[in-house]
Amino acid sequence: MNVALTSAQRALIRRAVESGRFRREEEAVQEALALWEERERSQRKVVAVLGEAEVSLARGEGRAISL
Repeated sequence: MNVALTSAQRALIRRAVESGRFRREEEAVQEALALWEERERSQRKVVAVLGEAEVSLARGEGRAISL
């Protein structure tokens, strides 16, 4: 797979490698993808919890909260 990065993205990766944060450009991209995957998992959990809350409210199990 070939991916085209913007010049700003390439510069960010280059700086990360030059600073020693990563040994290779591939490592920076792999970490970015790992963080994306984690964010996606977290979002799926939030959506699932919201779905459960909606079902609970539909059953009349909710309670009013005033701020």
